[in-house]
Amino acid sequence: MMLTPETVLACAEAALTAQAPAFPLHATVAVNPAVGYTELPFPAAAGRLRALAGAPFTAPREMVRQALREGKLLDEDLKAALAESASDLSLAQLKTRLWQSSAPPEPLPTVLDLAEILFERPWRQGMEDCLGPFALSLFDGGQAAWSMAPGAPLEQLRGWLAQDSEARCYSVSVEALPANLGEALAWCIGDLAVPEAALPAYLERLLYTLGGWAQHARWCLWAKNDPAPGLALLLGRLLWERAALAKSTTLQAPWEALLPAYETVSAGAIPPGDDEILQLALDLAAQRRVCGQLSTRAPAIAARRPALQAVFCIDVRSEPLRRALEAQDPAIETLGFAGFFGLPVAHGPGEEARCPVLLSPTVRSEPDAPPSLCARLAGSLDRLSALGASALAYVEALGFAHGAALLGADRTAPAPLGAPPRWDQALPLRERITMATTILRAMGLGPTLAPQVLLVGHGAALNNNAFASAYQCGACGGHDGGVSARLAAALLNDPSVRAGLAQDGLPIPEDTRFLAAIHDTASATLRIFPESEAQLTPAARAQLAAWLEQASAEVQNAQAQGLPGAQAATLGARARHWAQLRPEWGLAGAQAFIAAPRAVTQGLDLQGRCFLHSYDAALDPEFKTLELILTAPVVVASWISLHYYGVTVAPEVLGSGNKLLHNVAGRLGVFEGGRPWLRTGLPLQAVHDGARSRHAPLRLAVYLEAPAASVLEILKRHPGVKALFDHQWLFLYRLEAGAVVARYRNGAFETQAPAANQAA
Repeated sequence: MMLTPETVLACAEAALTAQAPAFPLHATVAVNPAVGYTELPFPAAAGRLRALAGAPFTAPREMVRQALREGKLLDEDLKAALAESASDLSLAQLKTRLWQSSAPPEPLPTVLDLAEILFERPWRQGMEDCLGPFALSLFDGGQAAWSMAPGAPLEQLRGWLAQDSEARCYSVSVEALPANLGEALAWCIGDLAVPEAALPAYLERLLYTLGGWAQHARWCLWAKNDPAPGLALLLGRLLWERAALAKSTTLQAPWEALLPAYETVSAGAIPPGDDEILQLALDLAAQRRVCGQLSTRAPAIAARRPALQAVFCIDVRSEPLRRALEAQDPAIETLGFAGFFGLPVAHGPGEEARCPVLLSPTVRSEPDAPPSLCARLAGSLDRLSALGASALAYVEALGFAHGAALLGADRTAPAPLGAPPRWDQALPLRERITMATTILRAMGLGPTLAPQVLLVGHGAALNNNAFASAYQCGACGGHDGGVSARLAAALLNDPSVRAGLAQDGLPIPEDTRFLAAIHDTASATLRIFPESEAQLTPAARAQLAAWLEQASAEVQNAQAQGLPGAQAATLGARARHWAQLRPEWGLAGAQAFIAAPRAVTQGLDLQGRCFLHSYDAALDPEFKTLELILTAPVVVASWISLHYYGVTVAPEVLGSGNKLLHNVAGRLGVFEGGRPWLRTGLPLQAVHDGARSRHAPLRLAVYLEAPAASVLEILKRHPGVKALFDHQWLFLYRLEAGAVVARYRNGAFETQAPAANQAA
């Protein structure tokens, strides 16, 4: 039966939506590589990724065996995983299978795969050499001076295939291709005789064979609500399938024999395997250890005014620095809040979104000064160097000058902090007061504000690193958090805003000053912005500098021990070295998210593995902050955790491969070597030190100190977030007085046994 264009088009758009969006390099954001499958239980999604992407989505068995040998994984964890999985296996049987080798997953073959086997001709290579350059031109973000002719993506594809040498060599014809995208897709599916029951899995499989190009097309749908480029790319892939099937009748029988397997995957009938049970055991073991650390009651803290309050991003890299800073003086209090400080800002002439990708900017800010004449001239020279007509002449004329500049440049010195940003002058005062109110209440600063409140954004000072934005603040859209911290400090220091806050019943003490700082995670240093330093007396400035320097030194020593060949004193220079493969570990190791008063975790060595969000239910009577935490920071943290998870368990499929071989592809991503195939995800060197993995592939566990009824009501209002917990993409525990008392399962909280002896 011939499928209608409407049916095929709807299925194609659904397949595109199932891909994970790949953000461009300048604003790389960690994304769950299986984000399109979160409506499925985790084991079912893992099976779908195996079948369609050829990607294992569970920890390698050797990693599980190592955890068992080291005592991190216990028999009780394996038993609990067997019980939760409703498996018929005994503990002995599971452990026997653990020590058996397992073959890497093989994805379902496509027509091109069959053609390569039967015809002994590199069909896939031909397809990549044709569609790779087409995709690079299609998605070009203004990098190329000579771009593809304007027009609809379908017309651009038609023109490309008509003149491409690889397409002609393999008889990929567009002569009879319908002019409508839906009709063209249906025309190909009709010739391939794919039944409707097999179509979802088949189209998803084809998109996975396009690698990063399909994922960047998904980003176009995410960011621009434009599915046409992705659908045109999928059509191009279908045309190659059609050409291969038309080459010989010998392909027809084996292709028809494969279609029932695609129907099975489309129906979701993939039984979970042993590896999903072992993965659950690893997750439960890690959660058991965290529950053990949180088993003691939180100490009572006397009500007093702190000398310093420092608000850090919830990023796991902030946790060691917070702990080290608090150790300097009992009068220091630290808090955790998403690093955009509640400001959904579009910054600068390009309106960079300095907020989580789940939000849209609602206010604008701009640099304090327009670009200088030198900066504008440098931009003109960059454009001149990219033009095909002038590039060679540019190199001949100015190449030596560039060489001298490179040799003379100081690549070890940190970049200057620059002028502060400023709010759009059109922003009404009432709106600024409302933003300030939201910030103060959401941060949980409470009624007692310190004389100095330090708002600490974070970033990573790196050189010559295609993935630099991946090390910046995820809450700031892949940029550093300096702009957000400076804007928030300026807002809360504004006399007009303070007057409005006082009228609204939220007065700020007259002697309180909000200061902005930046935490360079690569060098483990903290720098206060000049406009904030100017607000301090010499004595206060000296005291604050001493605290920050000592805290930084402690973190530098610990950080250097974990980086190959690193020394504490030269961490910053090492990160800015052009040949450095591992500037820092980023968020590798992330495994938990804790939203509770700081007293719950204060003094605990969480080893930089936890997102720490300050939350006090007593300051949130309507639980609006709790709702915000569950629907934004928790979801973003889960994306980060699962992104590192995917790169660790399937680096060749869900990561970008070997960083040594990378070539930057426009403003989009990287190629590995000269192959014109976009790679997405972090490189292997981001999670592996050359000898062992530096990230344990674990699903994020969330620990909340909040009333059970309120949490359940929020989840009920947000079914997408509820599904993450119901389908075990995330785990959820509830705290009381700092101790774990219940675990969320099957739509309710179940009482959790005391965890006093679980930290082993």
